[in-house]
Amino acid sequence: MNTGDVIAGKRKKRRIRKEFIVILSLILLITFIYFIGSIYFSDKFLRGTYINALNVSGLTIDEANKELAKTIDDYTLELRFRDGNVEQLSGEDLQVKYNENNNVKDVLEKQNSFEWIQAFFSKQSHTVNNLALVDENVLKEKLASLQHLQTATQIPPEDAKIEYVDNKFVIKNEVMGSTIDLEKASQAIILAFSEGSKVLDLDKSKCYVEPNVKASDELIQQQCQAANQYASAIITYKTRSGDVVLDGNELITWLSIDETGKYYRDDSVFKKKATEFVSSLAKKINSVGETRSFVGANNRTITVSGGNYGVRLQNSKEVTGLLEDIYANKVGVRTPITVGKEASIDNGGLGNTFVEIDLKGQHMWYHKDGQIILESDIVSGTYNDPDRRTPAGTYYLYNK
Repeated sequence: MNTGDVIAGKRKKRRIRKEFIVILSLILLITFIYFIGSIYFSDKFLRGTYINALNVSGLTIDEANKELAKTIDDYTLELRFRDGNVEQLSGEDLQVKYNENNNVKDVLEKQNSFEWIQAFFSKQSHTVNNLALVDENVLKEKLASLQHLQTATQIPPEDAKIEYVDNKFVIKNEVMGSTIDLEKASQAIILAFSEGSKVLDLDKSKCYVEPNVKASDELIQQQCQAANQYASAIITYKTRSGDVVLDGNELITWLSIDETGKYYRDDSVFKKKATEFVSSLAKKINSVGETRSFVGANNRTITVSGGNYGVRLQNSKEVTGLLEDIYANKVGVRTPITVGKEASIDNGGLGNTFVEIDLKGQHMWYHKDGQIILESDIVSGTYNDPDRRTPAGTYYLYNK
């Protein structure tokens, strides 16, 4: 090895040593700065730290509290209502005070001061929800003065319900209304003040009184489906006093409800309800022995009761037939199962062809097609002797 090589080797070693010293110095300097920064931020908020939307970067707890207190003093909260309108509440109106015993210090305690360098390139937002002290009594008194909380302007909610429309069951949508739940609104407003929120949407914050039943609820959907499945029959009876219609308005009340609130058909209940319905129907159909009024000779209106003429509903058979029609969801006029028959529904059930007898006057008229074609005196049982008197009433004429 010549002298030149030795000198070059020594120079290289000196250069490497210098470079090592420089790098080591830089590392030590960076480490020193890093630790100094960590110590600096041990009692201060890291850069990019926001509490309730206020930038508290580099502030101590006391300094942050002072700045946050200013936001409470100047605070105004905008209340947004369901109808799209707004009203405002100010901290001054509500006599809001800053809560010194808050959780701001918890934010500092949870931060890692060794991350102060990373903090320069990020943003950390925190919410402290106990910055404000609001007197609930003052708040409720102020709320009561707001236009949207006046009783006269609030619309109560209405539950969705099943309605019978155009011969079928449909769900009528709920009415959301505009009634504010004062307790929920108070708590939401207190929280908004404490968090420094500028706007409170009372609808999104669920501060309205909600309907208990909504059209989208699974239960009412099942009830409507079951009603259309089991109570769609429309059965009409023609009676002397007019039509009697059995349809969904009544049939839905025949459905049973299980422990979960769902509708179902209990055949024993349907039979009981059908029996009650037929018993009521019989009063409008049965006419045997009932009082009748008809127009007789000389255009007189005559009233008579008793006799064997008329119609009588066969209840048991009619219940069976009615249930069959209900289960088949039939729509139409049903002819009831009866014994006996009336000539017409007009003129007290007599129509315009009948024999009229005046027991007291002992006279008879034969009406045919609305005309008297025969009349004659008669002899009946003694009218003045109850034991021998011919019974009054309306009877069938068995022989001509």
